[in-house]
Amino acid sequence: MIYTIADLSLIKFYFSSDLKTMDKEEAKKKVIEKGGIVREEISTDLWYLVTNDSNSETKKFNKARKLGVTFIDEIEFLKMLKI
Repeated sequence: MIYTIADLSLIKFYFSSDLKTMDKEEAKKKVIEKGGIVREEISTDLWYLVTNDSNSETKKFNKARKLGVTFIDEIEFLKMLKI
């Protein structure tokens, strides 16, 4: 279950390119405005990978799965932002 978080302080996100309601740059900006961190690569300290296709088999997605990163869809991400 994903909870609404008004303050994203130090929470690290990675965005796939399949967002529908906003582009990737807008999503990154919203995270930074709320104190979160945007990663450009999959890393061990990543909290969330935001994607509308969590079944993708790309190298990045497989790496994220191996590292235990939580996949959330765009709707869950928007709920976190209280949009």
